[in-house]
Amino acid sequence: MRKKITKEVFNIGVVLTALLFLGPWALAQKDYNKVFEKSFSGIKDVKVSHRRGAIEVLPSTNGQISYRVELSFKANEEVDAQSLINHFEMDADQVGSRLDIQSDLNIKRWNSRNGNVRIEFSDGDKIKDIKEVKVKMQLYVPSLESLSLQNKYDDIIIEKPLDAHLSVNLYSGRIKVAQLSKNLNLEMKYSKGSVGDFKNGDFKIYDCDLQFGNGGQLTVESKYSDIELGMLQSLNADTYDDEYRIGQISGNLTIEDKYSEFEIAGAGNTRLDIYDSDIELERAKALQVKSKYSSFRLGTVEDLDFELSYDDEVKVKELGSLSSMESKYTNYEIRQLHKSIKMGSHDDDLRVEAISKTFSGFSLEGKYTSVDLTIDPAVVFRVDSYTKYGKFNFPDDRFEATFYKEKNSELELKGAVKGAGESSPLVKINGHDCQISIK
Repeated sequence: MRKKITKEVFNIGVVLTALLFLGPWALAQKDYNKVFEKSFSGIKDVKVSHRRGAIEVLPSTNGQISYRVELSFKANEEVDAQSLINHFEMDADQVGSRLDIQSDLNIKRWNSRNGNVRIEFSDGDKIKDIKEVKVKMQLYVPSLESLSLQNKYDDIIIEKPLDAHLSVNLYSGRIKVAQLSKNLNLEMKYSKGSVGDFKNGDFKIYDCDLQFGNGGQLTVESKYSDIELGMLQSLNADTYDDEYRIGQISGNLTIEDKYSEFEIAGAGNTRLDIYDSDIELERAKALQVKSKYSSFRLGTVEDLDFELSYDDEVKVKELGSLSSMESKYTNYEIRQLHKSIKMGSHDDDLRVEAISKTFSGFSLEGKYTSVDLTIDPAVVFRVDSYTKYGKFNFPDDRFEATFYKEKNSELELKGAVKGAGESSPLVKINGHDCQISIK
């Protein structure tokens, strides 16, 4: 019994202590709400600038543009509450078919210390003990030509399909857009959210986590972001330290990047200018690359052309042809090659597990490079080779030499596999201290 009484006395003491610290402010605090509403006709273009609350876009049922803005907060003194309400402005300017809407609390300074809030307005008026200020906007729209929304520190929500070109400028908020029938422009920082399908897009994204549906032609500038995209018609991306997951791209793909990771289902003609990046691409048509310190995990690629490769890791399941005319310190692993390889190489490692019957030629101008090729036995080919130092192993049991010269560390060799003619594929080698094996 004594323990129970002691516990009850202690709890009462905690409450009394809290009341002494909080004082009459906590006891007298009240909730305030003020609603602003207005409607407009004949509008095709709408621009909204908002702060301190969510923007929710809803379908209009009467063809008009309408807004409903609710200002809510807690205050201790009635005079301070009325001052905050009086300083709030809703500006709506209509010029022809264009409407500009702006909410403004006219706050110059906002200081909060130990739970005490002091606000100074642009006209010099000051109030105190205001908390939980929210300005929630509901915007009712019909079909529009364009809708522009700007917000900070809060949400932009469009849960129903929207028939308008949509532009969003969002800072440290959350976005949720169901589906767009027209274009999407985004400028976002420190934000999260999702967008459904859209037509074409232009995105500028910084430190965001975003998911998108399918789209048409898309241009992206992004940093430090995690982005998921559905199927696209084309993509032009300038990226830095991002993570991307992308569906099938039916047309062109262009990426300029540093330090990012990409998972891409497929693309048409592709151009990459990358540095210390990771590329996983399941299928591509023509792939042109300039890269350093990057890794490639490729599925099926028709033509792979390295303008520059420096210290890369390249793995390809199925490849039509490879051209890499300025390559250093790169490892190439190709599971199956159908056509040809042409390389200007320095200290690379090239391994092709299987070269098919459609093989059309191999050319190497190299130093300190290791080459291991396995060619289908049904393929007959010619050889024109000059090597200094190093080794050159080939199927000599079925090879007929037309020219052979070996002196000191130099070997010149010309000839062909039995059955080869003048139109047969040519293996041409000019190598310095290379390790070459053809089997």
